[in-house]
Amino acid sequence: MTSPDLATLTISNFRSVGGTVAIPLNAPVVLIHGANGAGKSSVMSALELALTGNVSGVDPTDREHLVHRGARRGEITLVTSTEGVDMVVDGPRAVGSPLLDRTPPAFSSSVASSSSERLAGCWRFTRTDRRATGPR
Repeated sequence: MTSPDLATLTISNFRSVGGTVAIPLNAPVVLIHGANGAGKSSVMSALELALTGNVSGVDPTDREHLVHRGARRGEITLVTSTEGVDMVVDGPRAVGSPLLDRTPPAFSSSVASSSSERLAGCWRFTRTDRRATGPR
């Protein structure tokens, strides 16, 4: 069984991203760069929300702070090679079905402790192996 590849992340009115931005993720390496406050962390938080349904460091009761200032709600769409994920942040509620909640256990399994492996289009590294290689 192969894991789906990440294709596109579309973010609307989420954290520091005002309006809508679509980010292609279907390359062997995806680099995100920009000045302080440009939204790099917001992109990663949006991806985390689409995958897990949560954002690290944000209590579920404080999710209204994830909506861009002045907007009524934030929206995230993650498209993979096999399906799409839609998440909406409306006040303290995050509505949608995160990708890792609906995929087979093999997709979200843990990585072996002595190697780095590609998992769902992302790299996981262990302390014993800091080398990064391109997808196979």
